Amino acid sequence: MAERTFGRIDRSPNAVWPPYERYVPANRAQREVMIRDALRGVELGAYDERIVTWLSDWDIPTVAVIVSLLERARAAGCGEGLAEVHGGESSG
Repeated sequence: MAERTFGRIDRSPNAVWPPYERYVPANRAQREVMIRDALRGVELGAYDERIVTWLSDWDIPTVAVIVSLLERARAAGCGEGLAEVHGGESSG
């Protein structure tokens, strides 16, 4: 997917990806693809898959915020060093 710059969201977005001001319709399947793209590289279990499907049924503003939060967390390096926090073990 195209590289995008995600920033904080201060009001209800009209699109799942920036620019948020311009209305871009997205059906459930498209919203699911957008969520999965934000989760790229993350191993998903069966329940994770159910939640991704459930999240894709939410409206565009909700999905936009979730996608933006995931992308901003990735950009901030929030996953780095997690094993150290949990004593070298995955918490899952």
